[in-house]
Amino acid sequence: MRFWRPENPRMSVVRDVVVMAAVLILVLGSLWVYTGQPFPNQAPLVVVESGSMMHGSNSPCLEGRACAPYGTPSFGRAGTIDPGDLVFVKRVHKREDVVTAFDSRGRSGYGGHGDVIVYKSVPRNLLIIHRAMLYIEITPEGCRPADVAQPCTYRIPETCAGESFGRFVKEGEWAKYCEGSRDPISLKLERDGLFVSLMSYPCTQPCGTMASGFITKGDNNLPADNGPGGNTCCPVSLDRIVGKARAEIPWFGLIKLALAGNPRYGPHDDPSGATQWVVLNARAPWDEWVAFFLVVGFLAAAPPAYEFVRKRWWKRKDGSE
Repeated sequence: MRFWRPENPRMSVVRDVVVMAAVLILVLGSLWVYTGQPFPNQAPLVVVESGSMMHGSNSPCLEGRACAPYGTPSFGRAGTIDPGDLVFVKRVHKREDVVTAFDSRGRSGYGGHGDVIVYKSVPRNLLIIHRAMLYIEITPEGCRPADVAQPCTYRIPETCAGESFGRFVKEGEWAKYCEGSRDPISLKLERDGLFVSLMSYPCTQPCGTMASGFITKGDNNLPADNGPGGNTCCPVSLDRIVGKARAEIPWFGLIKLALAGNPRYGPHDDPSGATQWVVLNARAPWDEWVAFFLVVGFLAAAPPAYEFVRKRWWKRKDGSE
């Protein structure tokens, strides 16, 4: 009781520091255990900088595209991936750990079907957070599409779902890719507003040798990753994937962005057309900033309010005794 109700004001400060340190260690330890990320080489959560996964009133499509409406985002944009969000990244170990957007397995998150993954880009090793759209098995591993003697064979496991996959196809022959085919892939797919376009996959200038992996794309992007004009040159192999997004803490990453900036985000990235506020070095939609300041204000006011109520309660209790 002396620890929790010290008479010396200095002991109160010591108590508060000890409690805060214990809570911090417990929270961080729990995060690393939950996400399975290697300590201390990889943090269990990342800060979103760009607007490539933002959703708007006709989301997740850019302005001018007639895709399925998701409705206007709720105030503060909780539940979607926006600049300043802290996203937990759960480690993946095998291909089956990731559900793609056009997979028959049912899993939805962040306003669309499938898992959102965090992976390392080539060659700059930047972290990218985009949705896994398709998985492509390439045989033999390390083949080159332009090699006539040993061309690549492409297999898309999602196509083996038959007509349940076929309803997503807007253009292109798809059934042959269940068994595998050497023909270049030309597919346009759409599912509940999520879309991807593969035109004569792989690109005419592929990324060296080919390996099996995921086709990825930001919900708020027109082209798929790693190639111009919707052409995806090289899939994201499993060894480049840091993990998949699992839950988020909205807005609090704005603290980091205010110090370091987020140059990869521009006002044109917001499909809802919201007003942008700039605080120090960070730019984000105005409703995110308002939600952030409201939560910070509440957290700042909570400790003194608790202390006030606690002292009043103990005084009343001691007086009654």
